[in-house]
Amino acid sequence: MQNRIILLLLFYFLFVFSCQPAPINPTEHSGP
Repeated sequence: MQNRIILLLLFYFLFVFSCQPAPINPTEHSGP
């Protein structure tokens, strides 16, 4: 049952990241 939870979390993170093309920490990339 735990494997199912991990898979769900992975899919959730993938969906969130795919929705946000911009990086979560924009401060890391301070200009080109």
